[in-house]
Amino acid sequence: MANEIVYLGIAYTALIGLIGWFSLQLYNRLQNVSKRLESVEKTIKEED
Repeated sequence: MANEIVYLGIAYTALIGLIGWFSLQLYNRLQNVSKRLESVEKTIKEED
């Protein structure tokens, strides 16, 4: 019984870690896209 609970705790911890890592990667990618969009908008405004 105790082994199962420890295994479940480790599995939950790993899943939370993976979700956190994925969220951080997604946040970084969205920041990169936002910077690119700002750059393109700035270039378009300069051409007008």
